[in-house]
Amino acid sequence: MPKSALILLPLLLFGLAVSAGCSQDAGVAATLAGHSASSASSAPAFAPVTTQADPVSTGKPASTSTSAASGNGPSESDSRPAAIDGWTVEIIGIAPDADEAVAAHSEFNDPPQPGSHYVTVRLRVTRTAEAAAVFGESVYCSYIGGSGAEFAAAPEDILDDLREASAVKSGGSLTGDLVFEVPSTEIQGGRLAVEAVSSPVQSRVVMPLQ
Repeated sequence: MPKSALILLPLLLFGLAVSAGCSQDAGVAATLAGHSASSASSAPAFAPVTTQADPVSTGKPASTSTSAASGNGPSESDSRPAAIDGWTVEIIGIAPDADEAVAAHSEFNDPPQPGSHYVTVRLRVTRTAEAAAVFGESVYCSYIGGSGAEFAAAPEDILDDLREASAVKSGGSLTGDLVFEVPSTEIQGGRLAVEAVSSPVQSRVVMPLQ
């Protein structure tokens, strides 16, 4: 073999090795870029909870509900805000169709029944009594539909769930949400009923949601 070929051979082999290494690095970079794009596309897009004053009414009513208080149950007084059992409760707003927000928050949340919507009510609660307390343990809230049918808070996991809030000291306040599964035909004219858990015979307060 000529001496010139022997001199050029190592240089040629080195060039091939460098080229192969660059191709491998480019392949790894492309794989990582594709993985990052896939992870970003699968991230949930959380729908914001909006507040509206005039809920809409469409669809069919659901078959499950509890009747509004009557007989020996708590009497009702229309008031806003509500002052009950050491708390002041103020309605900040209502989202009459929060289906997408509830679904986006947790994959384990069930969709509402056909003809119903998740209604999110945003409240600001202030502790007026001297002792600290947990709102969810002190006060029971329910949604009274346009016909008078009453609906308890839904068990779905939501962002800023007021039922999961920690204790509030005297003079302190917090803002949070409650979600109710309500037939579409019951959303219009809805009201929020608030009553003390420890005193079921105490007059409860019913606040309009419009």
